[in-house]
Formats: sequence, C-alpha cells, structure tokens
Amino acid sequence: MVGRKLSDTIIPSQYRDAHNRGLQHYMATGEGPAMGKRLEITALRSDGTEFPIELVIAPLKLASGTTFSGFIRDISEKKQWEEKLRIVVESAPAGWSWSIRAASCAW
Repeated sequence: MVGRKLSDTIIPSQYRDAHNRGLQHYMATGEGPAMGKRLEITALRSDGTEFPIELVIAPLKLASGTTFSGFIRDISEKKQWEEKLRIVVESAPAGWSWSIRAASCAW
C-alpha cells in the first residue's frame, strides 16, 4: 500500500468523506479522535467486498513530514462467533444467565 491513497484502495465509499475530513483535521490541528485507538470498522478486499476489521492508526512524525502507520486485523471469524453466541444467549430459557468472562452458565 506504500504510496497509494487508502481512500482509493481499502476504505469503503461510505467512509471516504469522513476519512478525508479526519485526515485534513489531523494535519491542521495534530489531533485525531481515531489516532491510537482500536476501532472496529469494515474495509474492502481487492475484489471490492467488505469485511470487518480491527484498525489502529498511529501518526509518525518525521523530518520530512507526517505519515501514518496502520495495523489491520481481519475479524470476520470473531464476528461470526459473536453472532452465534448472541443467538444461543437469546434462545436460552428464561432465568438463565451467562457469563462469558467466567465461562459459566446458571439458572
């Protein structure tokens, strides 16, 4: 991706304006609400289909100017498991409680 605009490659069309505004805001102020935060959003595959990702963006201030480093992780499988878990929890009999963190189920 070096040398290519993200807005032309992996950013879905519905996010491109917000991406460009955010970039302009960061370049003008040095502030960006997405910088250094882990975001769940969608990206584009090379065939144009969208898929869920986890994204972290870090600005790199160099002598030649500011550039950005982004880390992307495909979370498609995670989202599928979350949906399966949601269905199980919603279909559980009344009075059941679930604790994913404690790996327990009670009724």
